[in-house]
Amino acid sequence: RKAGGSIEQGDANGCADILDSPGFQLAVESGVDSSSTIWANVHSENLAGLVRWLACQPNVLYIQKTPQFDLKNVFASAVAQSGNTNQEVNENTAPLWMNGITGEGQFVHITDTGVDWDSCMFRDTLTSAVTVSSPARCYDDKRKIECYFATADFFDAELHGTHVSGTAVGLHASLMNATDREIVNSGLANGQAPRARLIFTDIGLPNGRLVVPSNLQEGFLSDGYNSGARISSHSWGCFSETNPLECNIYDLTGRSADAFSWNNLDALVLFAAGNAGDSVLGNDGRSTIGSPATAKNSVAVGAAQTSRPDVCRGGDICSPNNLALFSSRGPTLDGRIKPDLIFPGENIYSAASSGRVLDFEPDSSCASESTASELPLSGTSMATPAVAGLAALVRQYVQNYDITTGKQRSETFQPSGAMLKSLLILASQIPNGRFRSRTNLGFVSTSSRIRADRAPRQLVGNGLLSLKDIIVPLSDEIEHPVSGFRVFTYDRYSFSDDGEMLEFRFRSIPGVRSQAKIVLVYTDVPGTLTETFDDTDPVLVNDLDLIARCEGSGCQSVLLSEARSRRNNVEVIGVAKELSPIDLYSESASENEPLTLIIQVEAIKIVLGDQQFSLAILGSGLEPESIPDENWVPTWSRRANTNSVDTPTESGGGLSIGVIVGIAVGAVSLVLLLGVLGYIIFVRGVYSEDQASTNDADYL
Repeated sequence: RKAGGSIEQGDANGCADILDSPGFQLAVESGVDSSSTIWANVHSENLAGLVRWLACQPNVLYIQKTPQFDLKNVFASAVAQSGNTNQEVNENTAPLWMNGITGEGQFVHITDTGVDWDSCMFRDTLTSAVTVSSPARCYDDKRKIECYFATADFFDAELHGTHVSGTAVGLHASLMNATDREIVNSGLANGQAPRARLIFTDIGLPNGRLVVPSNLQEGFLSDGYNSGARISSHSWGCFSETNPLECNIYDLTGRSADAFSWNNLDALVLFAAGNAGDSVLGNDGRSTIGSPATAKNSVAVGAAQTSRPDVCRGGDICSPNNLALFSSRGPTLDGRIKPDLIFPGENIYSAASSGRVLDFEPDSSCASESTASELPLSGTSMATPAVAGLAALVRQYVQNYDITTGKQRSETFQPSGAMLKSLLILASQIPNGRFRSRTNLGFVSTSSRIRADRAPRQLVGNGLLSLKDIIVPLSDEIEHPVSGFRVFTYDRYSFSDDGEMLEFRFRSIPGVRSQAKIVLVYTDVPGTLTETFDDTDPVLVNDLDLIARCEGSGCQSVLLSEARSRRNNVEVIGVAKELSPIDLYSESASENEPLTLIIQVEAIKIVLGDQQFSLAILGSGLEPESIPDENWVPTWSRRANTNSVDTPTESGGGLSIGVIVGIAVGAVSLVLLLGVLGYIIFVRGVYSEDQASTNDADYL
């Protein structure tokens, strides 16, 4: 069978040759999810014969080259905390920092080119830094870096890793003993979560290349998780200069990220959407999002413009309400909404790297007034760690405060990754800004309004993130104003069978205009790998629906809205093309007429469960009337139970080929990984027509 034109048709005799070749061995290992992993070892000189033999098998679906991985805040903090798009951080625009929500107690895992650990944002004192020199070590004596895992070196020659780490958790050394107010008023480009700590995996080589395994679950994402991080940020992804559309697939890399999330339900993974939005002529740059940002369970982050007028690019008034020209856009190949949200990523000032191991450059004293340790960079790479830092703020808040009342909890609450994602999406709104793209002739188009587009969520996902409406820091002495918007979250629920339904009822508060925005998020089972879209073989495995109904004479409609996607594991009910809260009352109704909001979550299909979900509601003039009893006790890691999902790993000793049997969705799926010599081969347990192709995508 042909595979993308690169492997010739095999004959019956040739197909058997490899089985008799020296050194060829097969072994089968049973998995905990009733799957089997097949390992094949063969000498490298027999690779062509092995690939030929595999291509002859009737269950080979397609053959894909192993992709190569390459690289792909002062004002941004004000946008995030207060929604202010034209001022830098101050005591009025940074209410979270002013109230101690700074990421204290949180760990963020970042994988990138390295960290200049003696830079002013990461060194341990104004004039000293504990040396990072071990391939894998955690540190009790470092101020910012909790752990450093290295693949090749211990520094950042490319600047990229230091910059993104600074955007997430950087804190200038001159502020190490500062108060929250002093951090706010410093004028320095500290990270979004300045008191959070960094767990870093250095995947950069001196030649600028990245070392990224196709299987992200084992010994990669798990390193950060096992070291305490529940939020991880990754500013790299697939990019092809010749055809960016070929990166828009759900491949082994994205699937392994989903497997990690499914197996660790309290983890939130974020990926940069990509910078290919202006590289495709026509179609407004759509379908350019690249793997692994195509993963279902992670948060894919696109880029908005900066709010700094002195560094803004483009023909329109500079605003974070505008989509950056380069930002990759959705949908995914199988029609899912990605990116999930956008955040400023154009000319973002953050930590600089000197590119050398130990030199205390560029500012040897780290004077408090110095900005010499900062530089601007642009890309979805810059937006992604900012959102990761904000996720750390959200996690710190919900762990310690009741998000509905603003009162401090008597004991720490542990949120799921789905809950954090639902709150980030709840806090996002389609911006009333503009976007540009490239025409069929390659010119940059005139700008168009995002909300007037035929499908604005394909451009910006669920919109521009700002935490101002969902986190309102209040003391125990101040009652939360029930007449304003409040957030209600429900995170301890699950389904085990098709047809199950849970109903959440809220009654209106007399004299207040009742409104609501509703977000349902669930961490789905890893899906079937896709290189071509097929409705009969969806990436979505378990399927939940979201329905909003209204009871009462004042309702604008009995059925307010339904979110019944057969492709997405995120369902949102809000005003169309805006995703702001919908009005429950009809225009002629009095606000004193009682009504009831009924929110239903329904299990349409459960292939593998229990399927936990998180529900988040932004509502005004509403209070809970009838809430179901919680039916799920958190077991954060599935690795010890029968619902875990494995992915292939690479091992030494010749050429290793891993085969994993996936979840049965229509037909059992198998994946073979030839990680050493450059091919990933996907096979299916049930014969299907030849869909062989190759993928030469580079990663950026």
